[in-house]
Amino acid sequence: MNKKYIKLSKTMAHALRHAPQNYGLILDEKGWTDVEKLIKGLKNHSKRFKDVTINDLQKIINESNKKRFEIKDGKIRATYGHSLPSKIEKKSTPLPPWVLCRDIRTLVAL
Repeated sequence: MNKKYIKLSKTMAHALRHAPQNYGLILDEKGWTDVEKLIKGLKNHSKRFKDVTINDLQKIINESNKKRFEIKDGKIRATYGHSLPSKIEKKSTPLPPWVLCRDIRTLVAL
């Protein structure tokens, strides 16, 4: 990632993990906020981000190995690392059905 995207990623993390109020954001109980509101908040926060678009956010998400953010249905959230007073709920992935396990030892190991 180039320097512009690194700075943008760090600022997104600050907005979505630590200080959403500084960017005019309200996170729901699972940490989601409107993508367009985040973009507006970033633009208002710094002249550096006056031209930021959803494509820039998507590029950061797609190029990151750490998967810090996710976008779904017009909303965005940080997936971990929050320092907010309320706990962000993250849906856990269920274990696969037992019929997919090779044998009982594999099932017990899960």
